[in-house]
Amino acid sequence: MKKLFAALLALVSSVALATTTVPVQLLNPAGSTSGQVILSTGPSSAPAWGGISLSGLGAIAANTVVANATSSSSVPSAFSMPSCSSSTSALQYTSGAGFTCNAGMAPLASPSFTGVETITNSATSGNTLVINASSNTSSGAQIFLGGNGGTNPNKYVRAFNGTFQIVNSANSAIPMSMDDSGNVTYTGTMTSTGIVGVTNASNATSGNVGQVISSTQTSTGISTTTPTNLTSISLTAGDWDVQGFVNFNAAGSTATTQVLAGINTTSATLPASTNYSQFIGTFPTGANVPVPVPYTRINVSSTTTVYLVVEAIFNTSTMTAQGFLSARRMR
Repeated sequence: MKKLFAALLALVSSVALATTTVPVQLLNPAGSTSGQVILSTGPSSAPAWGGISLSGLGAIAANTVVANATSSSSVPSAFSMPSCSSSTSALQYTSGAGFTCNAGMAPLASPSFTGVETITNSATSGNTLVINASSNTSSGAQIFLGGNGGTNPNKYVRAFNGTFQIVNSANSAIPMSMDDSGNVTYTGTMTSTGIVGVTNASNATSGNVGQVISSTQTSTGISTTTPTNLTSISLTAGDWDVQGFVNFNAAGSTATTQVLAGINTTSATLPASTNYSQFIGTFPTGANVPVPVPYTRINVSSTTTVYLVVEAIFNTSTMTAQGFLSARRMR
């Protein structure tokens, strides 16, 4: 009896083991999904339904891909990719042959825009659009802004000769240019409803409109009937408004009959009679005679010395004079 029971137990164990390890087709499909396969879970447990992960694939050679490189339907296989790393090469697919390396690729030519092109960027600093001047051009890096003729002619903007320029419709004249220091040169007239003046008590720098050059002389002895330079200033090329003031001081016993003062570019010479001040009369001895000097325009193309010239007619004793000369650049 014991032998019979042992034999039955061995038979049941053998059948159970066979149903879980040998006839895979007997796995219950319930719970599986389409496309799954029967996967081994190892030597100690039954297989199960599942998908194959990339890590479960067999190893293939370096620089290869799993592909079908034929011209028809076929089982995929490992396909070796060509080496294609030069600046003028690119991968190229050919039906039936797979990927090959085309080593004869030329760089793209500069695009030619015939329509409206808009470049936008939401970043505060923006991106940089670089337009370089080619080696065979004498007009710099240039952007053409097309108009419709008539009231809206063509214009060009360019970087050339160290300046930013606006060029006319014929690309033959430069109405305006600006250098890196912000100095603007233009050939036409500037129209404005008002040019804002400075409010910080600063002085115009040399060469700028509003520049002031002045000189003051405290005392200079003069001889009767002898034109004398009281003071002078040096004006650089430009258009200047010049004016002055003189105070004649006679000694206590000196009687004055005439004083003259004017502005001239010739040393120790009074200007034309219409451009100087003249006071004639019998002044008391020791008289102190103030004389305003009329405004004079000095327009020069090179550096020029301008003189404040005085003259007095008097008798007996001596006379001195003091005064100032001031010029403001107008343009």
